Amino acid sequence: NRLLFQYLTQVLDKRMLSHLRQNGNRRLGRYISVNLNVASLISPAFLSFDSDLPVGVRGKIIIELQQPDVYADLRAYSFGRDLAKQQGYRLCLDGVTRHSLPLIDRERLGMDFVKLIWNDELRGAVEGKGRQEVEEAIKRIGLQHLILHRCETEEVVKIGHDLGIQLFQGHFVDALLPLEEQQEARSALDSSGRKS
Repeated sequence: NRLLFQYLTQVLDKRMLSHLRQNGNRRLGRYISVNLNVASLISPAFLSFDSDLPVGVRGKIIIELQQPDVYADLRAYSFGRDLAKQQGYRLCLDGVTRHSLPLIDRERLGMDFVKLIWNDELRGAVEGKGRQEVEEAIKRIGLQHLILHRCETEEVVKIGHDLGIQLFQGHFVDALLPLEEQQEARSALDSSGRKS
């Protein structure tokens, strides 16, 4: 049920923001990303979180918003985006697929990053007739603004490099991190239910 899922993620958002307010001193000094709903971005919980942040930290936080959530209420998104940008946060459009990629206008949406999901459909397009369309969409979004997500193997990273992509996320990339950072990422997930 989409509405139940939306409600659950808003509860998790409040929990994540509360956790970061209370225990985020080590994490908030480094670059992190936080998954939020648009409704959470314009909520009192987010405003409280924002007011407690030390100076200079906001620019190190990337707020990830799911594509369907952004398009479900563009007016609320625009308000939240403007508020977040004014405070110095960066935004990432999450959940972009091979089919929605050509439709994304990153600059018009005011997003700093777009996160493209690697899956069999994208692989089929890249290895087949859809490669040119994918390459054109990637260039339009901007090579330094696109993150290839769900990189589980070195092969996926190599394919991404062939497409000109410079930013990657996934288990293969996580495994390359120092052990301390891997443990911190796991503890953030365990404490909130959503990965930061």
